[in-house]
Amino acid sequence: MGNEPFVPKISIIASAASWIEGESVRQLEHTATWQGMIEVTGMPDLHPGRGSPIGASFLSKGWIYPSLVGNDIGCGMGLWQTDLLARRVKMDRLEANLAAFESEPSGRVEEWLAKWNLEPNAHDIALGTIGGGNHFAELQKVEKIIDQATWD
Repeated sequence: MGNEPFVPKISIIASAASWIEGESVRQLEHTATWQGMIEVTGMPDLHPGRGSPIGASFLSKGWIYPSLVGNDIGCGMGLWQTDLLARRVKMDRLEANLAAFESEPSGRVEEWLAKWNLEPNAHDIALGTIGGGNHFAELQKVEKIIDQATWD
């Protein structure tokens, strides 16, 4: 037992209906062999990246792997609570506002850059957007509070 190599835990969180490319699973398994890797987990949006999978989380001890951030730094999940009342939300208006994130920003970016005396560049088109690929916005409504103490 003491001479057996440590094998990190590998898991994928997805339903049977999720389509996950084999290459992304291979990349996930490969990253699990890296030194210090304790656990690797593929999420439902797991897909191949440039050497390591995208849509995964990694737990390592004693090692930091900057390459696991990939070229999409800041990509992740966020949860924000709003004071919107579901009955007052106009879905068509909300959809139109979210659709604006799909197109090139207008005016505001140039004004912001000028305010801070910054030169425009090729990356400006992404400012104020959700991004591309598998990026999305999702709104949900709480139907039932099961654990009031945690909710509070």
